[in-house]
Amino acid sequence: MILWLALSLFLSGNAAPADTSLPESFDWSFPVKAWKADSGSFSRGQGHWSLVFFFSPSCGHCHKAWPVVEEWNRRYASRGLHVEAVASGYANAQDLGYFEQDMMGIFPFPVYHDTGKVLGERMRIRSVPTFFLVDPAGNYLRWFGSYPATLDAIEGTIAREFRTRRSRL
Repeated sequence: MILWLALSLFLSGNAAPADTSLPESFDWSFPVKAWKADSGSFSRGQGHWSLVFFFSPSCGHCHKAWPVVEEWNRRYASRGLHVEAVASGYANAQDLGYFEQDMMGIFPFPVYHDTGKVLGERMRIRSVPTFFLVDPAGNYLRWFGSYPATLDAIEGTIAREFRTRRSRL
């Protein structure tokens, strides 16, 4: 019965609820290599909201989700949302170069390469795309996949938070 329910949800495109199985909050600072820049520090939840998009350059679902993430960046950056992408540590520089060409050579937000697989392992990334919405204190929600219902759920959460946040100011 459970298998049938899971299969039905998968085939219908309905999103599973956000996953909160990781520790509720922790330090998001990790050494990572910025794509086309010197190594830097990846640090989320440091006083601002972040959307972290884990992807692989060879992932078709990630290619499909990228323009949606770009749209979120355009829509919410002026309201304080920091969008960042992290390429899988299993990808190589050539794969990232091809991905950049596919995306018209423009990355409108920081892109990091998890070359040491530190961030992916710490965050238990088992599939891509994976999305984290991180609040200023480092608390987060996590979603997997790029099904329309999943992307709608992420956008709804972002929109609701920024609408609520603005009303509190």
